[in-house]
Amino acid sequence: MSKIEAFQFNPSTISLGNNYLLVGGDPYLTDMVSDMIRHKLRDKYQIDLIIMYGDEAKAAQMNDLLDTLSIFSSSKLILFRNADMMDKKEMECLSNYFDAPSEQQTVVITAEKIDTKLSAWKHIRDNCMVVTCDPPRYGKAMSSWLNKELARQGKSMSPKTKDLFLERIELDYADAANELQKLVLLTGANKQISELDVMNSIGSSRAGTQVDFFRSLGNRDTRKCIELLNRMLASEWEPLQVLSLVTRFYNVVYRVLILMQNRVSIAEIKARYLKDVYQSQEQTYINAASSYRLEDMVSVFEALLETDARLKSSAGSPEVILTMGVLAMLEKS
Repeated sequence: MSKIEAFQFNPSTISLGNNYLLVGGDPYLTDMVSDMIRHKLRDKYQIDLIIMYGDEAKAAQMNDLLDTLSIFSSSKLILFRNADMMDKKEMECLSNYFDAPSEQQTVVITAEKIDTKLSAWKHIRDNCMVVTCDPPRYGKAMSSWLNKELARQGKSMSPKTKDLFLERIELDYADAANELQKLVLLTGANKQISELDVMNSIGSSRAGTQVDFFRSLGNRDTRKCIELLNRMLASEWEPLQVLSLVTRFYNVVYRVLILMQNRVSIAEIKARYLKDVYQSQEQTYINAASSYRLEDMVSVFEALLETDARLKSSAGSPEVILTMGVLAMLEKS
């Protein structure tokens, strides 16, 4: 068994007869790697692509698929999606294939997570190249992704432009890829993407609005906060989705306040305790901590819990409930 991260996966290593296990919960990375494999094998061999889903797989069908070559082609690429949803019988069927895998076909298996305590999964893992496809857990992962994507697209950004771009996207590869693709189309033949390009493309987008919303929460700017909240709701954000963003914001602010009370320096807080936010957004949370007191967090979290309960159970307007909840969080004691 060999193991590699999705962004380290090298298409030049792809060959018919090699088998791959893509493990992780990020569909963007899973699709990226499986597409690399598909394109490489399609270009080099006359392959048939067959896709099967774990919750639909049946052992008899799988046996025919794995053991019988297509009458139209001498080679196959078999993609088992969501294999962690297979029943025990089907999982054992897939595992048994690796007792004597065919050199004329490649099997790609995707799963959000695997249980290697089960002998079937252990056998599959030990006979595949394992590619981890985990979602980004901190801002620096997105910075690494951006550098690689810019190089692939033949584009460049100044360090300040990169910070501006990363500040205005969500911690999500698919969302970031969509925003970058818009920038690529906007800039056309220009190799350099400017700060103005980023602001023109993302400044009024959902991600841009989210960044400004966080700042208004941090500044306890009621007027601006409600304006941005209404903009998000008008842009088809679900109230519970907005509330989850607010909850995430206040969880980080609370963490900063606790650290500051324990006399942890600002430099150390940024270096060690804010790895789950973009570097360019670290100061936003530090500034927010100066606008709130630790005792304010009691009323903030009470308002969060009450708003969540009302959104899930009340017959009232979700927009009004969310607005009243945010106003309660911003209220100064």
